[in-house]
Amino acid sequence: MEDHPVIQSAAEESSYVNLAEGQVEIEVDFLYAKTSADYEFSAYIQNTVDAAPIYIGVVLSARSTTGFTAKLSAAPDSANYVLRWHVKV
Repeated sequence: MEDHPVIQSAAEESSYVNLAEGQVEIEVDFLYAKTSADYEFSAYIQNTVDAAPIYIGVVLSARSTTGFTAKLSAAPDSANYVLRWHVKV
């Protein structure tokens, strides 16, 4: 699994992670430590490949200034799912 940075700073970061089939938890390490663990967090799951992708919700289960852990409401049924996330202090 690879993390792909889009926005990178101590105040804001945005990226995506390719999900493996069957994966239900994602651990992300920030490229830059945030000034606070009380950041705004948003995320969604994307799949633009499969003809009938399943809905997968994302719940933030742990956070720190150096990263976060998210849990999925269902396991991806293919390797075509991507977690897109954004944090802002």
